[in-house]
Amino acid sequence: MTGCKLVIWDLNEDGLEAVGKEIRSIGGTVYCYKCNLCDKNEIRETAKKVKEEAGEISLLINNAGIVTGRKFMDCTDEAIVATFDVNSMSHFWTIREFLPEMRKRNHGHIVGIASIAGLVGLVGAVDYCASKFAVVGLMESLRRELLSSGVNGIQFTTVCPSIITTGMFEGVKFRFPKLVGFAYLTPEYAAAKIVDAIEKNQVILAMPRGAYFAVALQHILPTNVTDLLLKFLGADDAMKTFIGRKEKNPEM
Repeated sequence: MTGCKLVIWDLNEDGLEAVGKEIRSIGGTVYCYKCNLCDKNEIRETAKKVKEEAGEISLLINNAGIVTGRKFMDCTDEAIVATFDVNSMSHFWTIREFLPEMRKRNHGHIVGIASIAGLVGLVGAVDYCASKFAVVGLMESLRRELLSSGVNGIQFTTVCPSIITTGMFEGVKFRFPKLVGFAYLTPEYAAAKIVDAIEKNQVILAMPRGAYFAVALQHILPTNVTDLLLKFLGADDAMKTFIGRKEKNPEM
């Protein structure tokens, strides 16, 4: 991906500027835009600026995410809406802004960062899991919709990582993380695997590799057996020790 022009969005202006500065320091070209992904009108206006200043986008990576870390009935209405706005709905709004030109040229690549929790339910993260399941469904159904209409030049990659050590899921613990597919991944490892998957036009990337096995078991084994297995591996209690980033910076 050498020579790419980068466009990055973030709500955190300080973080945005720090990343932009780092990219420029190694000779990269980057455009930085502050954008609240909970606001579809702001997404629309920011996309308009991008097209005017940076040009059309050929690779779209939807990476923003938040997590409440609360059980279903403990989540406020506002927290549930925010989770879906950032984790799911923002994918719809950004894709709708940049897909038309990709479709016109029959060329482009859309990447959706979902989660293993978008394939397997996790106790204490119902809103988060539901929002990530939505991303998986969006990416798969849109991919098939475009193919069925003869648009075969737009690639889709859905990324389902386990816990990446950015602090977002700080405190979450599994009894045997590697066995259940919820191993802890460094940001550098995750980024390298995602770039590799994009270059190979890989449709689904799950990390670590054992996550594929965990998901397969869920569809092969009887539900009660899967429930007992996940309970034994500590999945039902993992979120009880959740700390997260709290008020420091809820966005990835």
